[in-house]
Amino acid sequence: MTKFDTHFPADCLEFCPHSELTDIFVCGTYKLDEDQSSQLESLPPSAQHRRGQCLLFSVDKSSFEDGAGLHQLQVIDLPAVPDMKWNHRSEASAPILGVADSEGNITIYEWRTTERILERINAFVCAPSDTLCLSLDWSNRRASTTGLGSLIVSLSNGSLCLLDMVEGAGLSMTKSWHAHDYEPWIAAWDHWDTNIIYSVGGDDLKFKSWDIRQGFGQPVFVNRRFDAGVTAIQCHPHIEHLIAVGSYNNTVQLFDARKPLVPLTQVDVGGGAWRVKWHPCHHAKRFACGLYA
Repeated sequence: MTKFDTHFPADCLEFCPHSELTDIFVCGTYKLDEDQSSQLESLPPSAQHRRGQCLLFSVDKSSFEDGAGLHQLQVIDLPAVPDMKWNHRSEASAPILGVADSEGNITIYEWRTTERILERINAFVCAPSDTLCLSLDWSNRRASTTGLGSLIVSLSNGSLCLLDMVEGAGLSMTKSWHAHDYEPWIAAWDHWDTNIIYSVGGDDLKFKSWDIRQGFGQPVFVNRRFDAGVTAIQCHPHIEHLIAVGSYNNTVQLFDARKPLVPLTQVDVGGGAWRVKWHPCHHAKRFACGLYA
């Protein structure tokens, strides 16, 4: 087994989807300053300072038995990093990584093959620095394009932001709207129909859907049938209409997008499901990351 000390607690990990770079992954970390953690309840959000890093690694599977399978390529100091996602654009283009941080920023990095590092190419301020960007998702997971597609970002103030890449100008906000009464821990595209966005509202116990063609005055549906805060969501990349949703009550539920109010099935994963991911190749496999693992 190979181990690595990330210095700050690790909270997200993403492998590069490009076929020639499947040995490359990033790890995001999140740390509330120690001198503030005991005063967390009394401090306003603007006074809370969080630190983090984006750690870039390569994996050498042949060295795993010797405990030397991980090679750190780069460390990028940032505010705390709640989420990161690789873009799924055409493999004719260099890989792109989007990073959401705890001070309201989305930062875009591009892979440099010769140097084997990530280079910052763009950034966008979604919200004031006392607002966290909690999650992000690219719209082009299934349909690789030469462009970057769109980004959906969830914010700790209850809002969602829709961002697009404008040629020559970088990221631009298309729309921002109040979606939840509590922190929306995750927002994700329906990768079979990129007019549809899903969001889950943490402690408001709501799973919602939004159609970008109809405006954002009200959701397409609201599922209120959860016993605990909802924390994770991902559409299946190979099976249309299938959605996995995780929550604090130790369960991951599977839904059919056509009947989203009643789960098809659910499984106890032994702890709050912080993130859920479908296996990129094996259609029947999924992975859940627990809060207390």
